[in-house]
Amino acid sequence: MERPITDEDIRGFIRKNRMNYPSQISLMQAAIRLLWPGGPPTLGNERVVSVCLEENQNHPVVS
Repeated sequence: MERPITDEDIRGFIRKNRMNYPSQISLMQAAIRLLWPGGPPTLGNERVVSVCLEENQNHPVVS
């Protein structure tokens, strides 16, 4: 059985890859696609969006 993806896993992906994507939407799509190659579990998409928005509040992207 695969280890479940935690919010910390999502947060780590976002922090590590934030600068590699042109927008938050593409970052969230990549997180979902790469963390769950077979598709996200129920509420997985919502978890990624929530964590991404939380990270953006705590560490805003400076252009």
